Amino acid sequence: NIGKLNIKFVIHEGDITDNNSPAQWEKARACMAVLDGQIPYALCVGNHDIACKGDHSSLIGDYFKETDYGKYPCKWGKMPGRNCFWFRFEAGGSDYLIMSLDLGASDEMLKWADGILEANKDAKTILVTHELLDEKGELSTQATNKSARAYGPHQDGTPRNTGSEVWEKHIKKHPNYIMALCGHYNGIASRKTMKGESGNTVHIMMANYQYHEGGGNGFLRLLSFDPENKSCHVSTYSPFLKKDWKDDANDFIIKLD
Repeated sequence: NIGKLNIKFVIHEGDITDNNSPAQWEKARACMAVLDGQIPYALCVGNHDIACKGDHSSLIGDYFKETDYGKYPCKWGKMPGRNCFWFRFEAGGSDYLIMSLDLGASDEMLKWADGILEANKDAKTILVTHELLDEKGELSTQATNKSARAYGPHQDGTPRNTGSEVWEKHIKKHPNYIMALCGHYNGIASRKTMKGESGNTVHIMMANYQYHEGGGNGFLRLLSFDPENKSCHVSTYSPFLKKDWKDDANDFIIKLD
């Protein structure tokens, strides 16, 4: 469907594995290999993709290597020594930037991301990180059950920022943010619209189908941008069931600035 639907990019919202084991990473790498050489994609680390004990590290870099990203027909970059990435590509006459941040990005990671956003002010930017908006449609705080803070510090010992902290310290400062995407919470889907410091509208969406029957039954989201009408149709489809999910939480249109 790359040509039929004019798909430009694929985003994974984390929990690529269940418990960060080599066998599961090998399986994940083989599954994602279907896209290799066909279309660029961004991954982000979820709580199931890190070690629950010890240094809280992830094996993602052993299976998805930096040399793989160089094969994509888009610009990209990585924060040295961290699981944070950016990708820039053109679609519909506009430049887009995908910013992928580690689970509960640390202050250091957010400052790095600030620099990337500053250097790409002309690109419409979409953030992807595993934990940000909860199942009730609220940015997580330290008191939120299963917030990023609950999974221990980063590998270097720095604390993980919650959704509210990521918003306050990073997202709201940049006028080029149009969306933020996440998963993690067991509510299937929620969304929230917020205004950045420059008055820009940021649509924050959580979608997590893994707890639904059949481990999610292959449901995925399609974001169809309409530049002429300045809108985006968010739809949900399962290629496994060949079925659309048509309720208001999974099929809707959002207006873009």
